[in-house]
Amino acid sequence: MKDIEQLLRQKWRVITDRCKHNKYYKGRVLNEFESYDEFKKWSLMNGWKRGFVIHRKDRNGNYNKDNCEYLSPEEHRKITGQERRKFTPEEVVEIRNKYSTGKTSKALGNEYGYSQRGIIQIVNRETYTDVK
Repeated sequence: MKDIEQLLRQKWRVITDRCKHNKYYKGRVLNEFESYDEFKKWSLMNGWKRGFVIHRKDRNGNYNKDNCEYLSPEEHRKITGQERRKFTPEEVVEIRNKYSTGKTSKALGNEYGYSQRGIIQIVNRETYTDVK
């Protein structure tokens, strides 16, 4: 099993490599995380636990002390899934209502520019499960 030092160094390398080489993330590390020692100190004081994920509160913001937090993988999936949603809660309710009154998933897919399978997942509450 990896020790804390190895896990934190690996997490730091992933972030710094991502920010140096991935065009989407390029430039998102501020000076305060360029030092591994500073990153380690911040991590240990701000909720790092084995298996937790570093999460940027503002996904368009930088990796820095004010914008980052550690979350469980479940919390992270929930937040990032909601950030990437195509439809508002009102649109989801509208899709479900139209389907329940006889409109087909194919017709709804065409109307909303979404796959027929995606519409079925919305209607069957496999996605957007939090929308009533």
